[in-house]
Amino acid sequence: LGANLGEGGYLQLTPNVVPTEAGYAIDGAPLDREREYRVTMPGFLSQGLEANLEFLADEATYEPLDDLRGVDGSLRNDLRDVWILYLASGAECGG
Repeated sequence: LGANLGEGGYLQLTPNVVPTEAGYAIDGAPLDREREYRVTMPGFLSQGLEANLEFLADEATYEPLDDLRGVDGSLRNDLRDVWILYLASGAECGG
């Protein structure tokens, strides 16, 4: 978690994800390297442009949320706006 200390970037975790000596636990269970997980991140992260996260450019696949438009018709590319629109839609969060 401290790899980017002083670089401006850091990893934010939800309360159900905690670091352990062996790596990370999700809902109390160890991270399963064979399982596929879905995460949300800004485009510059998924393209490997953040320091120490360059591996994401080759490993991560993503579907850009380019169909989200604000009330003024402009593309909403700020993650906060994406979450606000998602939550306002009434969709259920889940794995």
